[in-house]
Amino acid sequence: MVSPVRFCVLVLLTALFGAVPPAFAQQALPPADQQRRDDLVAQFDQAKQDDDANNAAYYASELGLFHWERQLFQPALDYYQQALPFFRRLGNQNGLVNVNRNIGLIHTDRKEFDEALTYFQQALSAAREMGNPAVLASELVNLSVGHSTVGQHQEAVTWLDEALAIAKEQENERLLKTVYNLLAEQHQALGNSEQSIQYYDLYLHYQQKQQRAQVAQTQQQAEAEVAQAEAARQQVEEEKEQISDQLTETEQELTQTREQFLQLQLAQREAELAELRAEEEERRLAEIRDRRNTIQLSFIFFALILLFGGVLFLGNLKLPYRLATSLILVVVLLLFEFVLVVTDPFIDAFSEGEPLYKLAFNFCIALVVFPMHEFLIRTLSSRMHLRDVPPDTPAPATALPPQEPTSS
Repeated sequence: MVSPVRFCVLVLLTALFGAVPPAFAQQALPPADQQRRDDLVAQFDQAKQDDDANNAAYYASELGLFHWERQLFQPALDYYQQALPFFRRLGNQNGLVNVNRNIGLIHTDRKEFDEALTYFQQALSAAREMGNPAVLASELVNLSVGHSTVGQHQEAVTWLDEALAIAKEQENERLLKTVYNLLAEQHQALGNSEQSIQYYDLYLHYQQKQQRAQVAQTQQQAEAEVAQAEAARQQVEEEKEQISDQLTETEQELTQTREQFLQLQLAQREAELAELRAEEEERRLAEIRDRRNTIQLSFIFFALILLFGGVLFLGNLKLPYRLATSLILVVVLLLFEFVLVVTDPFIDAFSEGEPLYKLAFNFCIALVVFPMHEFLIRTLSSRMHLRDVPPDTPAPATALPPQEPTSS
């Protein structure tokens, strides 16, 4: 359990300077702490070797704090004692205040109150040299607590009265509250109940004032947080509306895109159907054309057969020579044209539309077809009785010799 006096000192130091070294149970140093201690010792030794008073004072204080935090009081006292000469050499009053105060607190922890008072008095002297009212008031409070611990309540009141004057001058309400509380306790111990009540009422006044300030601050923080939350909510609502609008726009765009896509697909299908219809119509027309061409070619073919048959039949008729040969020439020309019409698609495919190649193919066809002209003339001349045959026309080889007319 922490004594009430020790608790008051800790509260005061926490209020004025922030943190106070915590107390830990006595234990062996773990490896990490041992490494830390060895590093500090090495740096302290190096500073002393280099005659570096500033670093020596710093590392000695760090070593004292290191051991004090782990309740290793004697090593802590040793290193703090080694730090004092370096601070005196530097003229660092703040360092002297802190080290003497810490030594006094360590002696308080060890129940060595007389030694604690001695170092609290030295810390007060250094604080007076320092000239900082807040530090001076803090050391006056520490010294008063030390006197109170050994039962010297009147001496404690004396130091507290000086601290109260500084607190009023500085208008330090936190220090005023602490001093009023300690004065109430000291006058209660001295039997001055009336004064004790007066100081306690003053303590309650500042305590309630601080509490109201804390409540107001807490309320302001809460209101600020509520305002921030409301602003955040409104921002979320606005973002939600923006997202909703964006979703609506996106849905509209998707609908338009879907409609455009459907229209495009419909147009493509219509184009494909139109193309299919065109291909089907072209195929139908091609079939009609092919059928027509086939019929016409067949008709021409049969007509040529009839013409050839007619030419062969001419042998039974008595026609002029020139007329007969002209008819034969016409029939041969028709045959030539018929062959050209039938073979023209194949010739075009093979010659790829080259006029020279087509002319060569036509010439070959003429070489095949036109010799038939002489063949037909010879065949026809052997069968028909020609009239008005020119004198230079040789007689057919199969012609019969003229016969004399028989008498009746």
